[in-house]
Amino acid sequence: MKRKLIITILFTLLFSSAVFPAFELSLIPKFGFQINLPNVNSSRFGMNYYKSLEPKLDINLQLGYKFKINNNILNGISLLFDTGFDGTFISIKNPYDYQVNKIDILSLYTGIGLKFEFHNFKSDFILPANMTLGIASGAKYGVLTGNNNFNISRIPISVYARLTLEDRFYQTEKYAFLVSLDLFYEYMFFNKNDINKLFYSYDVKNYHSVGFTLGLGMMFGSK
Repeated sequence: MKRKLIITILFTLLFSSAVFPAFELSLIPKFGFQINLPNVNSSRFGMNYYKSLEPKLDINLQLGYKFKINNNILNGISLLFDTGFDGTFISIKNPYDYQVNKIDILSLYTGIGLKFEFHNFKSDFILPANMTLGIASGAKYGVLTGNNNFNISRIPISVYARLTLEDRFYQTEKYAFLVSLDLFYEYMFFNKNDINKLFYSYDVKNYHSVGFTLGLGMMFGSK
């Protein structure tokens, strides 16, 4: 089954852009950090006192259709299905900066994205002249935790929003290497019955995360 899936993905990568000239597919491994910001009920401390910095690994796949524009600034707009896996930690610290609880979690996410591919872009900031600006939003579903004995009522679900700055280095008319910078925000929904296990008895009202990732990958699609 796994072999068939790999063959199908490779076939799609190699031949989709030839069969569908406006088809676009990108695969980007990413690594970065996120700040977890739990909001604790009945606390004289704000979210900053419970925040924690955690690493984040993300394997992102986007596929969809590119609408050619070809004006003086914009080369095209892509409508994309956004999916992938990411791994990070659900964590909370106490106000005195001691780690209280830390749970590693692997999540599957799905959403929708838009990418705007510019050319001859001029800016006073240090931005690539042929940059791509992307936005994406969707939901994350926790599918696995590192502790097999860790039983909770409901796996946490998060909504996410992501802003991407991307530079494409075309090797041919239909293939490019990508370098990307992502800024993201996530809001996690969890079962109140699981507070003791997730947050070590801290009465967390809501749970936010913000962060960034850097990525290096590849894109198949017309230039």
